[in-house]
Amino acid sequence: MRKTILVLTALGLVVGVAAVATADSRGWGRGGPGGESRLDRMFESFDTNGDGRLTQSEVDGYRTERHATFDTDGDGTLTLEEFTVMWTDATQRPMTRRFQRLDADANGFITIEEFNEPFARFVSRAGGDAETGVTRDDLEERFEKRRGYGRDGRRMGSDTDADG
Repeated sequence: MRKTILVLTALGLVVGVAAVATADSRGWGRGGPGGESRLDRMFESFDTNGDGRLTQSEVDGYRTERHATFDTDGDGTLTLEEFTVMWTDATQRPMTRRFQRLDADANGFITIEEFNEPFARFVSRAGGDAETGVTRDDLEERFEKRRGYGRDGRRMGSDTDADG
């Protein structure tokens, strides 16, 4: 039981770190200057023959290889412990990049000031006032605008229903 709790705690930590690592990402599109997007990294991983095209065979082969790599007991299944190791491996790079972005002075430590900086104007960017704050609806509206879709599922600025 204690081992299960430890593993679940570790998995929760990994998932939390992954969420933080991806929360500030540029999504599936092109990365910024000197950066690569998740799409770029995924394509590079799956395009095993390097021809610039993905076949389903390449995708399946890559996924099969990853599964086999982390199936340490060779039983054809991933336990929670094996999956945790695989997840940690997959999130290490974005986590490291996020750490480096937060470590503004590149000294290998994140101060509280560096940690708080990305959220320093969070409330005002969401359309709120520092004193009165924002509501959950305000935040949802802000994030929907960034994604380009409204709460009704329609593309922002569109007069047609999402169903067409």
